[in-house]
Amino acid sequence: MKREGVFFRVLPAVLAFMGTFAVLANVFLYGDDFFYSAFSKQDATYYFSRNIQHYFMANGRVVVHLLVTLFLGINLWVWRICNAAMLGGIVYFSLRLMPEKGNKSVPAAICLAFILGIGMPVYRQSVYWLTGSFNYVYPILMLVIYWSVLKQEIESKKSCQFLPVLAFFASATVEQGGMMAFGLNVILLGEKKFFRKEKLKRCEIMALIASFAGIVTVVCSPAQFLRASVEENPVDGGLLSLIVYNVKGFCRNFMMTRHMAIFHVGVFSASAVTLLGELRGQYKKLATAALCVCVLSFIWWAAMMLGYTGGRSLYFLTCIFGYSASALVAAGLVYRRYGDVTGLTALVLAFGSQLMMIVSPVIGERNMLFYIAGAMIFTAWSFGLCGEIKQKITVYAVTAVLISVALIIYSGTVTGYWKNAGVYRENLTKIKEYAEQHNRGSLEQKKLPEDSYGWAMPYHNAYYEPYYNICFDIPQDTEVEWK
Repeated sequence: MKREGVFFRVLPAVLAFMGTFAVLANVFLYGDDFFYSAFSKQDATYYFSRNIQHYFMANGRVVVHLLVTLFLGINLWVWRICNAAMLGGIVYFSLRLMPEKGNKSVPAAICLAFILGIGMPVYRQSVYWLTGSFNYVYPILMLVIYWSVLKQEIESKKSCQFLPVLAFFASATVEQGGMMAFGLNVILLGEKKFFRKEKLKRCEIMALIASFAGIVTVVCSPAQFLRASVEENPVDGGLLSLIVYNVKGFCRNFMMTRHMAIFHVGVFSASAVTLLGELRGQYKKLATAALCVCVLSFIWWAAMMLGYTGGRSLYFLTCIFGYSASALVAAGLVYRRYGDVTGLTALVLAFGSQLMMIVSPVIGERNMLFYIAGAMIFTAWSFGLCGEIKQKITVYAVTAVLISVALIIYSGTVTGYWKNAGVYRENLTKIKEYAEQHNRGSLEQKKLPEDSYGWAMPYHNAYYEPYYNICFDIPQDTEVEWK
């Protein structure tokens, strides 16, 4: 049984590595990669001084940007392998959170489908470019690694001495990921202390403190206060207007976009099959009510996705409240029965990662990657616990659909980046030839054919023009013509 569990963790992790690496082999530098590449153009003293300056004047994500600027100073293939390994690691450590006595193959398939099924624009903003991967993939990897270690430590009588160190680095990543890591500590250690009535170990208390210290290095950095003072809000009227604006955008971008549909189908299905199994339990009335809310919310969501435009006033109530409430009830009932808080924790962290963004003046599809990670763990965990025949039939059917859709999305991702890679390589060749000609005349560069499969380029945003030149050692007075 133990060998079977290892097999169903390692195999999907390897497949995730191979699948994402096939895309990453055709990924090059984009957007802020051009800017941060300048940090590694000189010696170590310059490298560290620029990062220190950046921490105090621009961004508090010091660990993340140390990694970004480090990898930009070495061969790009090292990052491509590393990023694929991080994505495979997310699958592996997520599967370590699954129930020991539950189904092993279905959670493995769900995790693989969720990783490969992430579509544009989420992937292009958060995964398939170097700076983005360390701002989003790396924090999620650190979160699930720490989660699996903390969970094992709580269940063990022995103490894990390096737990506080891991807690610090899991929290000292980015705002969303750091808050999720700190929230993880609060939930798991709080559940142990107040529900299990067990005494916390010294290393667990130290881990909670270290986690708090880690997130403080990010959210309370000098750069954060500076950015808050100069950042322009997308709407006038102060904080309340910003919250209303973000909530409206959240409803549209989170619930009503095709690239998020596969994950919502997973959560809706996981909630429904879990509640179905609780209809004969102690809280059958609550389970029945939650199941009705779940089904009605799904029908309303599906109708909206298919183009129905009526009843916009019910938008938030049915698509957000019903969706989240039914899932939280399902996870809560499972916790009451089995004492496993994994599913409930995944949902709280997932929804919390999006809720915290409503006060941010800058929000995008990239921020949804943290939700996707939580939804993946909840869906896989819920499906793994389903043991009744009716539940299994539904679980296998939904899993087959999710895998099929994920493969369709994945094939488009592979093709899109492959098309862009050919043009990008041509541009690099022209830059090399231009240097061999002693930088005479203008430099011609081609625009990438698939804008959806790549992040920002200089012809999208003039801000990147001088940094593109620095990145590829092009003289600043060179006229670059994008055709």
